Amino acid sequence: MMITLSVDVNLGAAYIELTDEPIVETVEVTPSVQVDIDKSGTVVGVELLSLTADLPIEVMDRMFNFRAGAEMLSSIWPSIRAGVTYATSGQAYVAPVLQSA
Repeated sequence: MMITLSVDVNLGAAYIELTDEPIVETVEVTPSVQVDIDKSGTVVGVELLSLTADLPIEVMDRMFNFRAGAEMLSSIWPSIRAGVTYATSGQAYVAPVLQSA
């Protein structure tokens, strides 16, 4: 599985794309975290509306179906957080993170 992170530091937002399936629903988990779902109920991506938002992984794991499990977000979250920290202006892009299924 390939995970892609896009960051827009001007907006202070980030998107973690887990699959390229079409989005059929977006669910607000917290005011700063939204989860996109495909037609089968699997998470397509996670949008952080604030770069300083905490990612409620345990809550999301109970609420949603992750193809590889929400725990994979726990394993890559420190790397994502570090990548976001180094983005300073404009549109930043962090190289895809490979995660085995």
